[in-house]
Amino acid sequence: MSLFVNSTQTVGLIAFLLTFICCAMHGRRRVWRCLAIIFLLLTCELVVEARHGIRALVNTILVHADIYGNRGWLQISLILILLIFTAIILKYLVYPRLLPGANGRQKHAVAATGLLALLFASELISVHAIDAIFYNRIAGVMVIGWLWLLLAGFTSFLALKDRASPDLPHHKEVADK
Repeated sequence: MSLFVNSTQTVGLIAFLLTFICCAMHGRRRVWRCLAIIFLLLTCELVVEARHGIRALVNTILVHADIYGNRGWLQISLILILLIFTAIILKYLVYPRLLPGANGRQKHAVAATGLLALLFASELISVHAIDAIFYNRIAGVMVIGWLWLLLAGFTSFLALKDRASPDLPHHKEVADK
């Protein structure tokens, strides 16, 4: 695989690396540190592309087990699991005790990152109707790449806005000097 040959991969790599940097700038803030690690892992995943290898392996196993043609029940089960996971992510926005001490920007960033992880997970399930939407190209980049950019960009924006917020301790230290 050659980096920067695939425009969708290039968009994802740039978006995820910039988001990693924006989240990592917070240093001691736990939520941003965790999100920085997640975006670093997503960047690595785009380079390694393990999700495609896993999907191919699962498809091979299903073919050898003679259940590939009848895998609809498995896909529906996995979609239900993803929907439950989505509900849990969205719950972060409404239920404050799930992320104690986190402000609204941090909670929204966690939700956006969770939705981004769901996009990666949905590629593993590979429902052809969903794949047809995700892999359609707009301006040379697949729709899934634009979704990565949107969610990573939103997370970066929230990280930068949170860093610039005057209620952060590092702003008070500067003001005291």
